Amino acid sequence: LAPINDLTFIVTGSTSGIGREIARQLAEAGGHVVMAVRNTNAAHDLIRKWQEDWTGRGLPLNIEVANIPIFS
Repeated sequence: LAPINDLTFIVTGSTSGIGREIARQLAEAGGHVVMAVRNTNAAHDLIRKWQEDWTGRGLPLNIEVANIPIFS
Protein backbone atom coordinates (compact mmCIF):
# COMPACT_ATOMS: atom_id res chain seq x y z
CA LEU A 1 0.00 0.00 0.00
CA ALA A 2 0.99 3.59 -0.53
CA PRO A 3 1.82 5.52 2.68
CA ILE A 4 -1.34 6.43 4.57
CA ASN A 5 0.06 8.39 7.51
CA ASP A 6 -2.37 10.51 9.54
CA LEU A 7 -5.37 8.30 8.71
CA THR A 8 -7.21 6.15 11.26
CA PHE A 9 -8.86 2.86 10.32
CA ILE A 10 -11.26 0.81 12.43
CA VAL A 11 -11.04 -2.83 11.37
CA THR A 12 -13.60 -5.35 12.60
CA GLY A 13 -12.82 -9.06 12.66
CA SER A 14 -9.14 -8.19 12.83
CA THR A 15 -7.91 -11.29 14.68
CA SER A 16 -8.50 -13.69 11.78
CA GLY A 17 -8.97 -13.98 8.05
CA ILE A 18 -9.23 -10.96 5.79
CA GLY A 19 -9.71 -8.53 8.69
CA ARG A 20 -6.41 -9.67 10.19
CA GLU A 21 -4.50 -9.15 6.96
CA ILE A 22 -6.13 -5.78 6.29
CA ALA A 23 -5.25 -4.55 9.81
CA ARG A 24 -1.63 -5.64 9.42
CA GLN A 25 -1.17 -4.09 5.98
CA LEU A 26 -2.79 -0.80 6.98
CA ALA A 27 -0.50 -0.57 10.02
CA GLU A 28 2.58 -1.40 7.97
CA ALA A 29 1.62 1.32 5.48
CA GLY A 30 1.64 3.88 8.32
CA GLY A 31 -2.03 4.04 9.25
CA HIS A 32 -3.38 4.23 12.78
CA VAL A 33 -5.33 0.99 13.19
CA VAL A 34 -8.01 0.33 15.78
CA MET A 35 -8.68 -3.39 16.03
CA ALA A 36 -12.38 -3.72 16.96
CA VAL A 37 -12.52 -7.20 18.50
CA ARG A 38 -14.28 -9.42 21.00
CA ASN A 39 -11.12 -11.23 22.08
CA THR A 40 -8.69 -8.57 23.27
CA ASN A 41 -6.09 -11.13 24.37
CA ALA A 42 -5.83 -12.50 20.82
CA ALA A 43 -5.53 -8.96 19.44
CA HIS A 44 -2.74 -8.03 21.87
CA ASP A 45 -0.89 -11.26 20.98
CA LEU A 46 -1.12 -10.36 17.28
CA ILE A 47 0.12 -6.82 17.90
CA ARG A 48 3.14 -8.18 19.80
CA LYS A 49 3.94 -10.55 16.93
CA TRP A 50 3.52 -7.87 14.28
CA GLN A 51 5.70 -5.43 16.25
CA GLU A 52 8.45 -8.08 16.58
CA ASP A 53 8.28 -8.89 12.85
CA TRP A 54 8.33 -5.16 12.01
CA THR A 55 11.30 -4.21 14.23
CA GLY A 56 14.02 -2.47 12.27
CA ARG A 57 11.87 -1.48 9.31
CA GLY A 58 10.82 1.90 10.63
CA LEU A 59 8.69 3.39 13.36
CA PRO A 60 6.66 1.04 15.58
CA LEU A 61 3.27 0.09 14.21
CA ASN A 62 0.44 2.33 15.44
CA ILE A 63 -2.19 -0.20 16.53
CA GLU A 64 -4.63 -0.27 19.41
CA VAL A 65 -7.43 -2.56 20.55
CA ALA A 66 -11.08 -1.69 21.17
CA ASN A 67 -13.26 -4.29 22.87
CA ILE A 68 -16.61 -4.67 21.12
CA PRO A 69 -19.12 -6.35 23.48
CA ILE A 70 -21.64 -8.81 22.10
CA PHE A 71 -25.29 -8.16 22.83
CA SER A 72 -27.84 -10.91 22.38
